[in-house]
Amino acid sequence: MSETATLSGLVDGLRRDKRRGPYASHREYVHTAWAVHEEAGRLLDAGHAALVAPELRKAVERITTALMYMDDSSGMAGDVLRELTGMYARTLTAAPPKNPKTLANWIAKALFDGPGWPDIRLAVFTAALGDVGQAHLADMVDTRAADVALKDSWGTVYGVRHLREQLAEVSGDTDQYVAVLAKFLNRP
Repeated sequence: MSETATLSGLVDGLRRDKRRGPYASHREYVHTAWAVHEEAGRLLDAGHAALVAPELRKAVERITTALMYMDDSSGMAGDVLRELTGMYARTLTAAPPKNPKTLANWIAKALFDGPGWPDIRLAVFTAALGDVGQAHLADMVDTRAADVALKDSWGTVYGVRHLREQLAEVSGDTDQYVAVLAKFLNRP
């Protein structure tokens, strides 16, 4: 039996049939998601980051999809999604991806084409992205910003601004960060 068999089984339990009612088995679903968190943490402590990373990504994607069809007015599923996303970032820091562009593509897709969650904080993914992944992500942001057909899309406008701010923040260049923030002075 492999080290991740239990984790894989728990992650499989995060599949949710969108035809089920929005309230059906919410508590059990959240319980399974926290069990994924616990098992992944145990495996990470045992030094199996490379084996855990794909399972955590799958868990994050499954919960993201489930939240589109499940009532989470309590915020319990959103809480575990936030924790699993952070754990996924820490896992990738311990076992960086072979191709950081793939991670950059995932982040861009989640922010530009996703439902608005998970909330991805680029600062925790910086080590895993490295310079190559950050440059690729910046190129995708510029491409998306230049796409005239998407300029009126609220999701695109928000995603471009959000990623530009985060990229400037993790760059360490204070002048660039101030310049990016100065473009959107609608909040303190």
